[in-house]
Amino acid sequence: MSLGVLLPSSAQAISFVTSRNALGANDYYDWGTLGSSFTTVNNPSTVTSNLGNNATISQAGGSFLILQEGNSASGNFAPGDNLLWSRGANGPITIAFANPVFGAGAQIQAIYYGSFTANLTAYDVSNNSLGTFNLPGLSNENADNSAIFIGVKDSTASIAKLTFSVPVAATPENFAINGVSGVSVAAVPWETDALPVVGSTILFGLGLWSKRKFEKNKYSQGFKKELANNEF
Repeated sequence: MSLGVLLPSSAQAISFVTSRNALGANDYYDWGTLGSSFTTVNNPSTVTSNLGNNATISQAGGSFLILQEGNSASGNFAPGDNLLWSRGANGPITIAFANPVFGAGAQIQAIYYGSFTANLTAYDVSNNSLGTFNLPGLSNENADNSAIFIGVKDSTASIAKLTFSVPVAATPENFAINGVSGVSVAAVPWETDALPVVGSTILFGLGLWSKRKFEKNKYSQGFKKELANNEF
């Protein structure tokens, strides 16, 4: 597996991490606090972490939808994971922390089954890019917690905002992320070991995940039709 890293010359060197264990999180944001499956979430909205830290989620257009792996969606997150779905707006999904953090990240999956590339960009309090990172992933319906994790960490609390996206050529793709793990203080090993791990999220299945061997437009139309039938 290969990954691409682009860091501006003026940016502080933050680290790209591809697992929750490597992140060493001591806090997390669970999308289930915003509602149960099929709950529409306003854009923007405020979410509060397990330790009481606020963050604002937003995207370029449209509202979000809460789903749950194995219940309202069929992806490769862990069963029962709560998910924030871009709901056709294609993102990017932005999470802006009220107080900058040492690190943060989440698992991510594209709506269409098959290979994809996830993108994560981190920003400081002045909205300067700290780095852009890409990681290839595989979207399927195995519900086995194999959804890729993308995150960043630093030795100081420099990370004020993250943007998640799944670029496809010139057009972004629908996607979902599970609970965001964060490092709000310098983590101590015994503290991080004791924290629950937010499982991976649900893929916007609703049985709608599409095989890439079919035309993308065909699946897009079918997905929209299914949403209309369920009156989300």
